[in-house]
Amino acid sequence: MTATSAAFKDTNFPEVKKPGIPPTGMTQETYFRRYRDREDGFKYELVNGLVEKTPRTMTPAQSFILNNLMRRFTLTQAYAEGANLFVEIEMNTKPGQIRKPDICYRSAEQIASGDFSVSEFVVEVVSPNDKIQKV
Repeated sequence: MTATSAAFKDTNFPEVKKPGIPPTGMTQETYFRRYRDREDGFKYELVNGLVEKTPRTMTPAQSFILNNLMRRFTLTQAYAEGANLFVEIEMNTKPGQIRKPDICYRSAEQIASGDFSVSEFVVEVVSPNDKIQKV
């Protein structure tokens, strides 16, 4: 049993499936309704219809990397034209999958139109706890 499935043992969520099994389980609509506004110290992502729950913790080294990238971005032409970097916002990467990358880039056009579906550029700071499937 994985840490994710153990965390949801008392719920009716499906168990994590092996790669190659078609996506099943929770819909994006249900995910948004249950998890979008939670502020309990965890990060929830929908992966192939299954909810992944991980601690929302950042090491000092990860924080340094993210802050350095964001600070340098403010010096770019894209930033001057209205683009921005966002931290851990929901991104629909494919049907049944919603990820929250550490940083994502949104152009001025995406921001103005409210199009937050997919970013042109994302940054995921890898930690020792990350698995190759996530990255």
